[in-house]
Amino acid sequence: MNLAQQKIAEKSEQWARTLLTQAAKNEPEITEDLQNIASEVSAAMVGLEHKFKSEESLAKKLVAKVKADLPDLLITGFTEDEEIRKSINLRAGQNNDTLRYTFLFLNENYVFAFKQTLNSLAKRKYKVLEKRIWNAWKNIGNVFDNGYRGINITLISSQKQKFELQFHTKESFDLKTKTHKLYKQIKSNTIPLQRKNEIKEKLVKTAKEIQIPKGIKRL
Repeated sequence: MNLAQQKIAEKSEQWARTLLTQAAKNEPEITEDLQNIASEVSAAMVGLEHKFKSEESLAKKLVAKVKADLPDLLITGFTEDEEIRKSINLRAGQNNDTLRYTFLFLNENYVFAFKQTLNSLAKRKYKVLEKRIWNAWKNIGNVFDNGYRGINITLISSQKQKFELQFHTKESFDLKTKTHKLYKQIKSNTIPLQRKNEIKEKLVKTAKEIQIPKGIKRL
């Protein structure tokens, strides 16, 4: 590990601890609100034991993003230290999954319950970041399809806490759980493109068995 990589790793670890400390402070109120909303919309909340991203995973995510930034940043004339600091601050501020939650809906109720959830969140002053809404159901059959099925949104609470909320059917959640390790590989910067394409093809093939909620592509 060279000096720049060491600096990136150290600053990423510092930011990971800071983000987790902030999330731990805000989590109880957010969790309570989401549990109440889940009850209102007949959703099952799953994975609460994993609601916090681990410090190690968070630091690794930041390291990967900052390393990807550096080649472009270093042509601006700033020093390496300045660019590392700017990049890590930016990426830490953009991070949305230090805290994350999952709602499960019945297939036949998915679209209606999703809309209900957004209304309930708005009433409790949660802000949905429009640019961070990912309806992966819409990608089925196009070049962006990577086998993921579900909707992921990023929210900001009244405490300014960013967090992710995923919406699944039981089938799509089971698929996500089963293919998680493969999905991480296609997001990795160390996996060759040919291997990523092979994995993506396998994931898309596996996802063909998942029933698509009616009306989901029109959301």
